[in-house]
Amino acid sequence: MRWKWGIVAALSMVLLSLYPHVHFRISRGAQWNGTYAAIEGVGDEVAYSAYVNALIDGRPRRNDPYSGRDDEVGRQQPESLFSIQFVPAYLIALAARVLVCPQLQPS
Repeated sequence: MRWKWGIVAALSMVLLSLYPHVHFRISRGAQWNGTYAAIEGVGDEVAYSAYVNALIDGRPRRNDPYSGRDDEVGRQQPESLFSIQFVPAYLIALAARVLVCPQLQPS
């Protein structure tokens, strides 16, 4: 039971971090149009969002959110900060495809 307060603290932080998104979905209802809450001032947050949205759309792992170029045969993109740390981005993209965008599921 030494970890009880650590687990309580972690769960409370998760709930606090989800509050802006839940509030936005409740206040907008079906008219949320795929938007989300974001903290301004962090330089790579918009680019990371573009990278995750590209993965949600089914584009390859090595894509450049700044230029919009994808990895292609004969013209491969170099590894980037986003493509190296692909596990969190893929977890977010897969969850979005299952929960939010079921029409993007492969048939």
